[in-house]
Amino acid sequence: APTQAPAPASAPVAAHVAPRTETERVVAEIWAEELGLDTIGVEDDFFHLGGDSLRGLAIAARVKSLFDVALTPRDVLTSRTVSALAALVEESILRELEHVAAGGTER
Repeated sequence: APTQAPAPASAPVAAHVAPRTETERVVAEIWAEELGLDTIGVEDDFFHLGGDSLRGLAIAARVKSLFDVALTPRDVLTSRTVSALAALVEESILRELEHVAAGGTER
C-alpha cells in the first residue's frame, strides 16, 4: 500500500467541526467568548486561536463555575481542543457520580 506523505507545514487548518454534544457546545461558547471569536470548532487548536495561559485560567474558572468540575489552567493548555476538554469535563462528572453511587459523600 502506498504511504501517505505528511502534510506540508503550510497545510490549511482542519475543517470546522461543530460541537456534537451539549458539553462541547458549552465549552466552545466559553472559548469563543474568552478568545474573542465568533465560532470555535471542536478540533481547533487553543494556541492557534490565540490562547495563552491567562485565557486558560479564565476558561478553567468558567468551566468550574458552570459544570462544578475542578479543572486547572494546565488542563486547558494540555487538552488544546474543545473536544478533548469537553471529554475531560465529562470524565470528571462521571467519576464524581460513580463516587457518590458507591456510597461516597458528596463534596
